[in-house]
Amino acid sequence: MALGTPVVATCKGAEGLNVTSGVNILLADAPARLADHIVALLRDVELRERLAVAGKRLVAEQYDWDVIAARAEAFLRQVVKDQITE
Repeated sequence: MALGTPVVATCKGAEGLNVTSGVNILLADAPARLADHIVALLRDVELRERLAVAGKRLVAEQYDWDVIAARAEAFLRQVVKDQITE
């Protein structure tokens, strides 16, 4: 996703990620359905581009190291603040 590649995965493979099937990823658990998604990507340029752009945006907005570091810092600051006020 971070490279702008459309992704097809199982639900287990995408577990823990804030993804939405059909929006920024294609999810399926049955082998035939996974194959259907792959064929759809090969046939549909617009679908490939839409998923690629949305997936890359998702990674930049939620999983970029700067974003993660800012969240971790905010969390730690809150923990320290809570400890001081107790």
